[in-house]
Amino acid sequence: MSRKLNVALLNSGHFHAGMFLNIVPNLGHKITAISCEDKKKLEEQAKAFEARPYADYKELLEDKSDIDFAICCGVHAEAADMLDMLVEKGIPFCTEKPITDNIDRMRRIVKNARNRQLFSDVVLPLRFSPIILAFEEFRKKNHTGEIAHCYFRNMAGSIDRYRKWGCAWMLEKARALGGPFMNEGAHYIDLFRYLTGEEIKSVQAGMNNGIYHESIDDNFSAILETHSGKRAVIEICYGYPTNNNWRDLAVVINTENYLFVLIDQENPRAFKLEAKSRKDCSSEIIDLRACEQNVYEVYVKEMFKRFLSGKDGIIPVSNFLGTQIALANAYISAEGNRKVSCRDFGEKDLLEMHSEIAGWLLNNQVMDSKSKYFGSIYYPTEKRYCNRDTACLASCFMRQYVNTSDNKWLERADLARKNVLSVQLENGGYPELRNLEQSDDGSAVNTSIVADNLIKAYQAGLAYDQKDVSALSRMADFELCLEWEPGAFYHDTEHLGIPRYKDRTWGKEGSKIDCHNTTALSAMMLQKIYYFLKENDCPVKQAWLDAASRAIKHLPAVLNEAKHWPYMNDCKWIDVNHHGMTMYYLLKAARYAPHCHDQNLKTAILESGRWLTEKGLLHTEKGSKPDWAIQQSACIYFSWGYFVMGAPLACLGNLDPANRRYWHNEAIELMRYVKTSLWNNPKCDDEGPMKVSEGGLTKGFAFFGQSLGWCAYQLDELINEINFRFH
Repeated sequence: MSRKLNVALLNSGHFHAGMFLNIVPNLGHKITAISCEDKKKLEEQAKAFEARPYADYKELLEDKSDIDFAICCGVHAEAADMLDMLVEKGIPFCTEKPITDNIDRMRRIVKNARNRQLFSDVVLPLRFSPIILAFEEFRKKNHTGEIAHCYFRNMAGSIDRYRKWGCAWMLEKARALGGPFMNEGAHYIDLFRYLTGEEIKSVQAGMNNGIYHESIDDNFSAILETHSGKRAVIEICYGYPTNNNWRDLAVVINTENYLFVLIDQENPRAFKLEAKSRKDCSSEIIDLRACEQNVYEVYVKEMFKRFLSGKDGIIPVSNFLGTQIALANAYISAEGNRKVSCRDFGEKDLLEMHSEIAGWLLNNQVMDSKSKYFGSIYYPTEKRYCNRDTACLASCFMRQYVNTSDNKWLERADLARKNVLSVQLENGGYPELRNLEQSDDGSAVNTSIVADNLIKAYQAGLAYDQKDVSALSRMADFELCLEWEPGAFYHDTEHLGIPRYKDRTWGKEGSKIDCHNTTALSAMMLQKIYYFLKENDCPVKQAWLDAASRAIKHLPAVLNEAKHWPYMNDCKWIDVNHHGMTMYYLLKAARYAPHCHDQNLKTAILESGRWLTEKGLLHTEKGSKPDWAIQQSACIYFSWGYFVMGAPLACLGNLDPANRRYWHNEAIELMRYVKTSLWNNPKCDDEGPMKVSEGGLTKGFAFFGQSLGWCAYQLDELINEINFRFH
């Protein structure tokens, strides 16, 4: 290697950074620039290596004129941001692991690096360890047969070492993303993939923090399985009592014809690998001292050699993707206490689903300018026009307009807006339908969802005028009339007095039915209208906020002992769909001050989320689905339910960042079931790209069967909450 590289080291405070500071100059290269948050350490290192010091890696990368290569040693939660910037700047790099626990974020990094044909490497030096080199050499000379099973154990030292090294962030779950498996699991997942040549199909894992009781796990066990059935058991722990960096290791590799076991490990200088034949029970002892070397130095030397010769990295980010997927899913499995498929489903699929729904809605918008329904959505199966879903069209089409800059979406969104404004009742509300006829004089459900989606459309750039302002104000005033006791909002006007239908027998005094989901909807919409109008210098009423506050106070009080919000108070039956609705709109309502600071409210919402994922859903190979067997609701079997449960679960990832990946995975798994089992609908022309119902039903009491506009609205929210990118 005749060329001398100018190398930048990002985050030299990382516990592995010292190795790179020693190795790189020994290989004849120059440490040109260093970033570190620790001012004293940065000054010392910059002086020792005559390097430019930067407190922030972003500043370093902006001043990149003489940087040939970057070594990324990021805090785990920040590593993906570092790599995004490196790829954007076109700087070749190697990186520590892990990169991110967001699988779709990892896929974007891989895609962008590939598109730029950028050199990358993830430093996993155990491929060069004496154990693996000896095994591979033996395998070349002997008929070992296929690997069937591997066992790896790494019991590392105390967590106190990270504090001594100035890396206490390793004990913070939000920054480290996890404990020993997140830190070191990648080594052994990579070895299993490397040795077998196969990808991981599924993982089942468990963990606890019973040794040190920190926010991170301190011991972790995982069972990995490939598509052909090969299995690996990996156990990693912080907790080996030692005064140095020694650890307890175990390696077992089971092949068809041999058993390989690491022995004599109590003496770190006398490791041996025993190869025991299944044919005659004979053993061959391989002294690993013959392979002894500094594996990090070997790895980095080979990496630079490849870079300078124009070859790919040893483990480019594209190769590491399979390891990162298994690593992230191991934590999802441990947090959810169940087996998890290493699915190939995520951002791209969800965006395609949204686009297909938007296309169907576009084709089913009424375009006859002479019709009183001009601009409305029409649902062929139910022969129904829907004010609620027409408002959803406005926000859905604006999303497509922002994504594509195609004016047809903007024009269609405006048609939807005009239709919605034209059908508002005199009292300011929007009614629902029953038997294809107006069933009330305004409902909390339709009126709230109309308001939310119109405001979403305005915020996305749809023009509005005084008519819109007046309509929103009237919607908020209408909603107030449904508050029948402090903090409890009726479903619709029928509950206020004598209803239209004989099967409703509550009489002049009203139903006194405490409907939880409509109370949550009201809490959300009253605040959303208030703050949107106020931000745009339009008149607002304090009464709207006061009513919303009463609703937000009411809902945690009626959460039942099981932590379930049934359809109405004192209801004995279970309703997973409306539970999801209540969660979602309460979550949105709780984002406004002062409610966003209410810890009791947060606890109630999180407990309701756990009820949904642990009691209300079934987790299958195709994804997650509602447990319809426990459901007693007018909306049973409707595919719409997947979306009104998925959106709040995605929101919980931001309310509870420590368990973000758990909540986001739960949301994605619901969508995966929709795409796997309910998509590619043979009745697409009438129903849309997904089946209206799993049970073959096409309409119900509330006509939530064919509600693709609402589904698009909830899917849009889910995508944004998980921070996927529409562009």
